[in-house]
Amino acid sequence: MAEPDPGTEFAPSKPKFGLRDLFRVALWGFLAACALFIALYAGTTAIGRDRLHVAFADIHQILMPTGDN
Repeated sequence: MAEPDPGTEFAPSKPKFGLRDLFRVALWGFLAACALFIALYAGTTAIGRDRLHVAFADIHQILMPTGDN
């Protein structure tokens, strides 16, 4: 069996989660929160409310058909 190089057992290991990784996760979280905020805002506009009403009416029609078909 080959012997390890002398001094390698004391070599510093690479950190598992560095500052760059933290920045990447924080940026991802911030952008995800912004996307949710934009979606929430879009749902509060008049056009957004109309689209939600139509979508819920379609779902209600699928779940509980009225018999008009």
